[in-house]
Amino acid sequence: MGKPRSLGLGRQREQTMTGYDATLPDHFLLRLRWRDGRGGTLPGTGVAHLAGGTGEFDGHRPWNTGDDLHQLDLGAWLRFKQRWIRQYRQDADEPVHVILDGGPTMTFGDRKNSLESLRSILRGISKSTRVPHREWLLDGSQLHSCSAENHPGEARRGPLKTSLPQISGSFPTGRIVILSDRLVFEELENTPSLSRTSHFHWWSLWNREETHPEFQGSCRLQALNGDHWQGQIDEETHRQYQRELSTQIKRLHDWLTRSRGCHHRIESADSGNLLLHQLTRHQGPLEVISG
Repeated sequence: MGKPRSLGLGRQREQTMTGYDATLPDHFLLRLRWRDGRGGTLPGTGVAHLAGGTGEFDGHRPWNTGDDLHQLDLGAWLRFKQRWIRQYRQDADEPVHVILDGGPTMTFGDRKNSLESLRSILRGISKSTRVPHREWLLDGSQLHSCSAENHPGEARRGPLKTSLPQISGSFPTGRIVILSDRLVFEELENTPSLSRTSHFHWWSLWNREETHPEFQGSCRLQALNGDHWQGQIDEETHRQYQRELSTQIKRLHDWLTRSRGCHHRIESADSGNLLLHQLTRHQGPLEVISG
């Protein structure tokens, strides 16, 4: 198997594991507490031993199928579960409910591949920690059970004011993770908070051009009623957009505060390595600093 593309994040370091190479930056390996210096051996070389249920043992098999994440050494990669377990130690046996927000825009840009990688990450954490894992799809105002083959890009985008109360009533216990690309949250101002005591996460999977647009010049615009006209995008347009985006994100944060939930911003990427780096940065949703 070939080497994954470089992250471009400072000096790179190469490790050979179980017949393939994984190229990651030094600080990334340290954060995962890579075991390359223990007795001069590496996982998968025929001399390593089962170590604390981390997955670092001889002949371990990758469980992840998303994007190019299979190019990483998943014995070390399974350490992602560490923060998850520490933070939710009291309810480690409760189910994980992953809710996919339906809508055609979920296929735009790199979001489709990134979404599949995130789904694989959450499935892998649940599998390695032996907790129930369920995936659900928001299709319009309905909440349906879905499988790994379903993609939210084939579903309809529905109003949050009707779908979120369903979530509250359907999952009184367990952890909820919503994967969504929504940018407008005006309706949340009049949407009741979730009446639940368990943990609730909203993961925003956004393309870079949605949060930091760079295009300038004339463009053809279309209104909802079908009318067309020529528009001009310049620096002032970008500033207005950023102000409006900040307002919308604040609406989401206010609602999450009332619901005792948290928000994580994830920029979609065409590489599992880049996505992996985001998920383990200092304030990321899967931070694994030892503690």
